[in-house]
Amino acid sequence: MDNFAIARSLHVLAVVIWIGGVAMVTMVVLPAIRRGDLGPNRLQEFEAIERRFVWHARVAMLIVGLTGLDMTEYANLWDRFRFGEFWWLQRLHWLLIVPSLITIFGAVVGSHGWSIF
Repeated sequence: MDNFAIARSLHVLAVVIWIGGVAMVTMVVLPAIRRGDLGPNRLQEFEAIERRFVWHARVAMLIVGLTGLDMTEYANLWDRFRFGEFWWLQRLHWLLIVPSLITIFGAVVGSHGWSIF
Protein backbone atom coordinates (compact mmCIF):
# COMPACT_ATOMS: atom_id res chain seq x y z
CA MET A 1 0.00 0.00 0.00
CA ASP A 2 1.40 3.41 -0.92
CA ASN A 3 1.52 6.55 1.22
CA PHE A 4 -1.43 8.13 -0.58
CA ALA A 5 -3.69 5.19 0.26
CA ILE A 6 -2.61 5.33 3.89
CA ALA A 7 -3.17 9.11 4.05
CA ARG A 8 -6.59 8.79 2.42
CA SER A 9 -7.57 5.96 4.78
CA LEU A 10 -6.52 7.98 7.84
CA HIS A 11 -8.27 11.05 6.42
CA VAL A 12 -11.59 9.23 5.98
CA LEU A 13 -11.28 7.47 9.34
CA ALA A 14 -10.61 10.76 11.15
CA VAL A 15 -13.57 12.44 9.40
CA VAL A 16 -15.84 9.55 10.42
CA ILE A 17 -14.67 9.78 14.05
CA TRP A 18 -15.07 13.55 14.11
CA ILE A 19 -18.48 13.70 12.43
CA GLY A 20 -19.68 10.59 14.26
CA GLY A 21 -18.81 12.20 17.57
CA VAL A 22 -20.60 15.40 16.64
CA ALA A 23 -23.63 13.34 15.56
CA MET A 24 -23.59 11.42 18.86
CA VAL A 25 -23.49 14.62 20.89
CA THR A 26 -26.18 16.25 18.75
CA MET A 27 -28.60 13.34 18.55
CA VAL A 28 -28.04 11.58 21.88
CA VAL A 29 -26.18 13.57 24.52
CA LEU A 30 -27.81 16.99 24.13
CA PRO A 31 -31.38 15.61 24.04
CA ALA A 32 -30.61 13.44 27.09
CA ILE A 33 -29.29 16.45 28.96
CA ARG A 34 -32.26 18.58 27.92
CA ARG A 35 -34.69 15.91 29.18
CA GLY A 36 -32.80 15.64 32.47
CA ASP A 37 -31.82 12.00 31.89
CA LEU A 38 -28.36 12.62 33.36
CA GLY A 39 -29.56 13.96 36.67
CA PRO A 40 -29.85 17.40 38.24
CA ASN A 41 -26.27 18.49 37.48
CA ARG A 42 -26.80 18.76 33.72
CA LEU A 43 -24.06 21.28 33.09
CA GLN A 44 -21.53 19.26 35.09
CA GLU A 45 -22.48 16.07 33.21
CA PHE A 46 -22.23 17.82 29.83
CA GLU A 47 -18.82 19.25 30.69
CA ALA A 48 -17.60 15.77 31.72
CA ILE A 49 -18.72 14.33 28.39
CA GLU A 50 -17.30 17.29 26.50
CA ARG A 51 -13.90 16.93 28.20
CA ARG A 52 -13.72 13.32 26.99
CA PHE A 53 -14.85 14.10 23.45
CA VAL A 54 -12.91 17.29 22.83
CA TRP A 55 -9.57 15.46 22.63
CA HIS A 56 -10.95 12.92 20.19
CA ALA A 57 -12.27 15.76 18.04
CA ARG A 58 -9.02 17.74 18.21
CA VAL A 59 -6.88 14.76 17.25
CA ALA A 60 -9.30 13.84 14.45
CA MET A 61 -9.25 17.42 13.07
CA LEU A 62 -5.46 17.47 13.22
CA ILE A 63 -5.28 14.18 11.31
CA VAL A 64 -7.81 15.44 8.74
CA GLY A 65 -5.77 18.61 8.18
CA LEU A 66 -2.38 16.91 8.01
CA THR A 67 -3.52 14.08 5.75
CA GLY A 68 -5.36 16.57 3.51
CA LEU A 69 -2.17 18.58 3.12
CA ASP A 70 -0.15 15.41 2.59
CA MET A 71 -2.48 14.15 -0.15
CA THR A 72 -2.50 17.58 -1.82
CA GLU A 73 1.30 17.63 -1.83
CA TYR A 74 1.70 13.96 -2.84
CA ALA A 75 -0.67 14.25 -5.79
CA ASN A 76 0.53 17.79 -6.60
CA LEU A 77 -3.00 19.17 -6.40
CA TRP A 78 -2.03 22.74 -5.52
CA ASP A 79 -3.15 23.98 -8.97
CA ARG A 80 -6.69 22.97 -8.10
CA PHE A 81 -6.76 25.83 -5.62
CA ARG A 82 -5.65 28.30 -8.30
CA PHE A 83 -8.05 27.58 -11.15
CA GLY A 84 -11.76 28.25 -11.11
CA GLU A 85 -12.85 24.93 -12.60
CA PHE A 86 -11.62 23.18 -9.45
CA TRP A 87 -13.29 25.53 -7.00
CA TRP A 88 -16.12 23.06 -6.55
CA LEU A 89 -13.87 21.60 -3.85
CA GLN A 90 -13.97 24.88 -1.94
CA ARG A 91 -17.71 25.22 -2.57
CA LEU A 92 -18.23 21.69 -1.29
CA HIS A 93 -16.34 22.53 1.90
CA TRP A 94 -18.47 25.66 2.37
CA LEU A 95 -21.58 23.58 1.74
CA LEU A 96 -20.45 21.26 4.52
CA ILE A 97 -19.18 23.88 6.96
CA VAL A 98 -22.25 26.15 6.95
CA PRO A 99 -24.63 23.54 8.44
CA SER A 100 -21.89 22.61 10.91
CA LEU A 101 -21.55 26.21 12.06
CA ILE A 102 -25.32 26.57 12.38
CA THR A 103 -25.41 23.37 14.44
CA ILE A 104 -22.61 24.54 16.71
CA PHE A 105 -24.29 27.91 17.20
CA GLY A 106 -27.61 26.23 18.00
CA ALA A 107 -25.97 23.83 20.43
CA VAL A 108 -24.23 26.60 22.34
CA VAL A 109 -27.32 28.80 22.44
CA GLY A 110 -29.40 25.77 23.45
CA SER A 111 -26.98 24.92 26.24
CA HIS A 112 -27.81 28.33 27.71
CA GLY A 113 -31.51 27.55 27.76
CA TRP A 114 -32.56 29.20 24.49
CA SER A 115 -34.78 27.34 22.08
CA ILE A 116 -35.83 28.22 18.55
CA PHE A 117 -38.54 25.53 18.54
